[in-house]
Amino acid sequence: MTPKILLVGTGITTALTSICLNKTLSEVCIVIWDKARGIGGRMSTSRPKSSSENNSTVDLGAQYITSTNETISANYDIYESLLTEKILEPMKCTILGMKPQKENVKNFIAAKGSSSIVKHFLQKSDNNICFNHHINSISKLGKKWVVTTTLGTKDEFDIVILTMPIPQILQLQGSIKDILLNEPDVLNKLESVSYYSRYALGLFYDNNSLKDIKWDAQYFVDDPVFRYIAIDNKKRQVKNIPDTVVIHTTKEFGQQYLEEALPNMESKLMTCFKERFPSWPEPNSVKCHKWRYSQVSNSYPGSPGFITISEDPILIAGGDGFRGSTFDNCVFSAKSITREIQKLVGQNKS
Repeated sequence: MTPKILLVGTGITTALTSICLNKTLSEVCIVIWDKARGIGGRMSTSRPKSSSENNSTVDLGAQYITSTNETISANYDIYESLLTEKILEPMKCTILGMKPQKENVKNFIAAKGSSSIVKHFLQKSDNNICFNHHINSISKLGKKWVVTTTLGTKDEFDIVILTMPIPQILQLQGSIKDILLNEPDVLNKLESVSYYSRYALGLFYDNNSLKDIKWDAQYFVDDPVFRYIAIDNKKRQVKNIPDTVVIHTTKEFGQQYLEEALPNMESKLMTCFKERFPSWPEPNSVKCHKWRYSQVSNSYPGSPGFITISEDPILIAGGDGFRGSTFDNCVFSAKSITREIQKLVGQNKS
């Protein structure tokens, strides 16, 4: 039997899991659902509100990938295509305020934006992806899971893999809620996972008016509002496109104003930005984004990479909430999920 697998979310863990499952299982049918309108999750790359303005893009989430020589070698099956196809390139930009790093640490940028990493693996795995599918219920029906969305879409699956932030898993209704209520130790561990919240501001210009700025990105240690800023096209080493800027707030600021309306926060952040950089030109377009689950602050105890909620039928939860918010931790999660499914279904690719 060819198992029908649902992966929920189109972030990096889902993309990596899909490619690992396709490589490992002899027969598999993978479907991917996401509540958003596009791929990437927290590795999203945004365009101006009017995308016809220019070909500018800005990374509002993940900024660069940090790894070590040892980890890259151990996961060369993942890194090889990223490096040979130049999806990832060594980071050469100047970042002020960056903490000193050990010699074996390597930083990489995605010249086409961080979402290109996710897109790279999803295209290689060639699965059916459905957007605007916000799931709200997972219920057991015999040997299958019935998954339902907020708009009433419903389908049956042999295996379900959840990679969204853990608080969103805890909001799901149906059999999954009953299972977790009957496993208080697991439920308590899931509830112990926490995330930092931040706002991100993307600024789009219609020229290269920031070309004389001597740095490419900067971390702040003394600002009550902003933690990080980058001239994103310079950071990504991209030429011949207008300047774009990304700004991340501090986690404290993000938490304080978490429930504020987005238009109000855009106005507030632009005021703070102009106070910090009064000589910078007015951007042509602005985009403000709220990252409610920006980075994991406390991961699932023991950092296992995933948990199996049910073995019959199979229901697994994984992602950075079970390990930590780095690319390599998402690789660990995806490979761990794949090994668990391989064990439970007893399939191998010859």
